[in-house]
Amino acid sequence: MKSIPFVLSISLILFTLSSCKKSNPAGPSGGDQIWPLKVGDSWTFTITQYDSTGNVTATFPYTYSVTGDTVVAGETWYLVSNWGPYPCTNRDDGLWEMEVSISGIFQGLLFKYPANTGDAWWSGADSVYVQSTSASITVPRGTYTCYEYLLFYRSSLVVDYYYCPGTGWIESDWYATTSTGQSYKRHHSELTSFTLK
Repeated sequence: MKSIPFVLSISLILFTLSSCKKSNPAGPSGGDQIWPLKVGDSWTFTITQYDSTGNVTATFPYTYSVTGDTVVAGETWYLVSNWGPYPCTNRDDGLWEMEVSISGIFQGLLFKYPANTGDAWWSGADSVYVQSTSASITVPRGTYTCYEYLLFYRSSLVVDYYYCPGTGWIESDWYATTSTGQSYKRHHSELTSFTLK
């Protein structure tokens, strides 16, 4: 397995190269939002956790639900349970996330949509890279054509997210680093059911 520093180095190179890339963006295929959000929407996953040697340590169901909304400066933001204290909203260029801290309010583009393979950007201190716009992903709920986003967190955690336009989050893999610098899969999520209002 490659170490996180190696992966981060490659991502910075790809980030630099992608700024020169020109191509037509992959347009909406199945929906006009990468993660449709309305109060009452929910997505249930089977979560599998691993130790650093690849052994399964736990498997359990986990649900993300849109539990409420709030208006900030005339724009509706949605609260998603288990997503953290970060309201989200969809704009013309993709899914945005809001972070409120003592230093103020930060709004960042989390998942660009529509996008091109190779697009990269910063969302606060985290970087995001579009690995694919047509990844075929099969989970217990079915097979979906997804955008694949690599999210490089400032904490050295790397998450490989798969989102299907019009349906939302389908699958993800979380990668952590051992004390010796080796990357390993720590967490896998796959969609088992969803409800859209």
